[in-house]
Formats: sequence, C-alpha cells, structure tokens
Amino acid sequence: MLQIYKGRESLYWMVPVALGLVLEIAFFVPLVGPDTLNRHRFLLAFVVPFCFVAPLGGWWAIYQCIRNEKHPARYIAVVVLVPLGFSWYYFERYRQR
Repeated sequence: MLQIYKGRESLYWMVPVALGLVLEIAFFVPLVGPDTLNRHRFLLAFVVPFCFVAPLGGWWAIYQCIRNEKHPARYIAVVVLVPLGFSWYYFERYRQR
C-alpha cells in the first residue's frame, strides 16, 4: 500500500504556508505604496514596527533552528520565505519543547 503522508517528516505542511504567502502577496502588496503611506499616517504605526520586528524575529528563529533542530533546513525555509514566519516557528516548534 502506498503511504503518502508521513507525519512531520513529510513536506505537505508547506502547502498551507505557500498558500498563505501567495495570498499575502496578492492582497496586501498592491495596497501599500508611497501614496498610501503619505495619505494615511496611521498606517505608519503598523508598517514601521513590522520593518523592525520581522528581521529581528527572523534572525532569532534562524539561530534557534540551527541550534536546536535535527534538520534545520526545512524550518529555515519557512522563516526566510514567509513574512513573520518566526511567529509560526515560535508557536509550533519553540513552545512545544
């Protein structure tokens, strides 16, 4: 019998991650531009902290992946390719230890 899903060792968990990345790019990137930021100053309260938190959290998650995971490449791919992927890593992997 053919066994397709092999639990955590499978890469099928990347399908919803990839779908989320595509949806974020499709819906949010066209909405934020220079004119939008000039007209809506309150948007800066959300964009500027994102620009600081995303890289710092990403570096933290990469460090934790390299240090603690047996196969870090699959988790580093999520952290690097998905915006705010470090939050996924924190809730799914780091807190469960």
